[in-house]
Amino acid sequence: MTVRFVRNVRFVCDIMQLQNILGLRAFGKGRVLMRFTAAELRGLIRAGRVSEFYNSWEWRRLSKEVIAAGHNECAECSKAGRYSPAVLVHHVRHLKDAPELAYDRGNLIPLCFDCHERIHGRGIYAERKGYRNEEKW
Repeated sequence: MTVRFVRNVRFVCDIMQLQNILGLRAFGKGRVLMRFTAAELRGLIRAGRVSEFYNSWEWRRLSKEVIAAGHNECAECSKAGRYSPAVLVHHVRHLKDAPELAYDRGNLIPLCFDCHERIHGRGIYAERKGYRNEEKW
């Protein structure tokens, strides 16, 4: 196996060797490496350990590539004619519903934090539950 060390301690080797070293699987045309299969992702979802997927270096690398491909701009804000920088990548079909699309670039869009919270209905966009009394005593 030929592994050469270059600047910043990154190694250069054949894609098949890299897969063997790290136990990864190639996705698509060998451009995206994925650590988790759809079955493994379903197991992580059931166990409540989805953070292992989102903290993997494969996901972080892919999300940076998706944000860069979107010119570091939020897709939802740009539709509305506004500009805000994208900081997150959103699965159009959610990870828990379609884990087989976890690494599919067609299922990923760059979003700003505010738009991501609005799409998921979290934070200030969360639907208020419980009794609301308009009277002020």
